[in-house]
Amino acid sequence: MINSITIKKSDHFSKFRSLKLQRDFSHSALNTFKTLCQQSRTTCTFWRGRKQILLLNEISLVKEILSRSSKEFGKTRKKRPVFGDGLVTAEGSEWAEQRKYALSELRLGPTKEREGAALAEIEQCVKEWRDGENSLTSLIGELNLRLVTQLFFGVSLGDQAKGLHQALSELIRPKPSLLSRQSYLKSLKHLKESIRGIIENSQQLSDRQFRIFSSNSSQHSNAPVWDQVSTFLLASADTTSTWLSWALWKMSKLPTWQTTIRDELSTPHSLSFDSKQFPITDSFLNECLRMYPPIWIISREALTHTKIGDDIIRQGTEIVFLPYFLHRDTRYWKDPEVFDPSRFSQKKSYPAFLPFGGGPRVCVGSQMAFRQSRMILGRVLHSFEFFSSPGQEVPEPLFTLRPKHGAKVILKKLKT
Repeated sequence: MINSITIKKSDHFSKFRSLKLQRDFSHSALNTFKTLCQQSRTTCTFWRGRKQILLLNEISLVKEILSRSSKEFGKTRKKRPVFGDGLVTAEGSEWAEQRKYALSELRLGPTKEREGAALAEIEQCVKEWRDGENSLTSLIGELNLRLVTQLFFGVSLGDQAKGLHQALSELIRPKPSLLSRQSYLKSLKHLKESIRGIIENSQQLSDRQFRIFSSNSSQHSNAPVWDQVSTFLLASADTTSTWLSWALWKMSKLPTWQTTIRDELSTPHSLSFDSKQFPITDSFLNECLRMYPPIWIISREALTHTKIGDDIIRQGTEIVFLPYFLHRDTRYWKDPEVFDPSRFSQKKSYPAFLPFGGGPRVCVGSQMAFRQSRMILGRVLHSFEFFSSPGQEVPEPLFTLRPKHGAKVILKKLKT
């Protein structure tokens, strides 16, 4: 269905001139937003139906929104049927309480016992991989689900990871049509059953873990626990696996980088959560985050009449900004369309680098995501070589910025 979008463009919100575009948002969102960003270097507003949306395309304005109080700008509630009231969607004191316990848990990290079990889970999963053409979206998605559930809940998903990954892949797609709604509801049911199984089969949670998963309830019901487990699976497993899928796909096309990273991650301590810095690996991973940020779009909603700069924003206005385009903007980056990990090897700050958001609601799991990524890369690169597969790959803007064609590569087992 083609949506008629009226764009009002200006350098200041109060001085608009009208333009019109015809775009199918569901199939070419990136092209539509690219046009908006090219024509509006700072801000523009557009409408989808009766909903007014404000697009920010200037990093100083983006950072102003991110740093402002949650009483002024809140998160939109689009994925609440999947996330429930977990850390991603919660607001106010409820969010602050959940975040406090999540930070405490992530700083302490998993126990050595859980870490060892997670490494064994990765080993078992990689043993099941076969030579030939494979989809990284599927392989890494299933592997990371097994890793996350073992690390945080002490549960081995095994073969169940495949069905759960397929359900999550369905649920992150845009609002379902009438024809796809049955599939959506089936996937939501599968997710709920999987989470119920994880909760029931989890080893006894420590006091600190239980506080995270039940912090938004005065009684120890399963509803808040369900919300937080869902958040961990979607916000942790899906974003990290998408990031790693792009990284390994890129390595398949850059064999020198692949070899260098394999060598850097070859020592035993690199596979531990007590890992030291790995500058080459981290530079490569950061460049992948720059060019293919899993969280490609961030949105907020004005909860009251407020101002950005000197301009008034009406209550209820949805505000969006796009790390995907800010990361490729020549105002903030030299040669932004060139994949160049060396830019992150310098001791330099990049104000327009927002892979984990920013402000008070910056992702609490960013450091854990890097540790998970090194943990997985160390194991898979030790076992396989990744070669480029024929065909093109393009980003698909869903809940995360997934490879549209599955990030196909050719695997070849390394001789040990």
